[in-house]
Amino acid sequence: MKKDIYIFGTRENAECAFYDITKYDINAQLCGFIEDSPIINSKFDLPVYSTKNFLDLNLQNKISLFLPLSKNKIREKIYIKFKNLGYKFYTFISPMANVADNVLIGENSYIQEYNNIQFGCVIGNNCILWASNHIGHHGKIGNSVFLASHVCISGRNIIGDRSYFGSNSTTRDGLNICDETILGMASSLISNTKKSGVYVGNPAKLKIPSKIERYI
Repeated sequence: MKKDIYIFGTRENAECAFYDITKYDINAQLCGFIEDSPIINSKFDLPVYSTKNFLDLNLQNKISLFLPLSKNKIREKIYIKFKNLGYKFYTFISPMANVADNVLIGENSYIQEYNNIQFGCVIGNNCILWASNHIGHHGKIGNSVFLASHVCISGRNIIGDRSYFGSNSTTRDGLNICDETILGMASSLISNTKKSGVYVGNPAKLKIPSKIERYI
């Protein structure tokens, strides 16, 4: 029996999620899209519901939600809201991703093609790993993290919640990276982070330690 799934959002990430799910998950049945205040009535011939109208359907025990929103704090806020209302969540792992057998991946996570996740890793809830990242052995990624493409995380890294790593960024092995660390595109992190903020350069240095809401 197929799983009925609703995607939150209608923009680019939702379109990518629609493509991946319909192409690769034969056990999933997409039923519609959700937005707080939609400006369209349908997407890919599926209905678009306002959050209010969707909640009125009372589908907690019948469907799963998928929230592929790009901004970590917004995605986390919506995830927690629906979680507290009793909804279940869907996780997509591309069949073209290489994931070791003992890797643990949380709910509402989106793992795209060509991600390489090595032995002993843990990926938290509500994470997005865009295409072609490397997660080194025994690493731990917290909740509501976003990795853009071609990120290389060396072994035994611990990455805090709501962090964001830009394309082609890298880390050395064995780092402890605090919550809400933003690693800039093509930057290389070689030491632990103890303060939230934007780190850029090679080696990466803290550049914007405050007012980073728009980055997170």
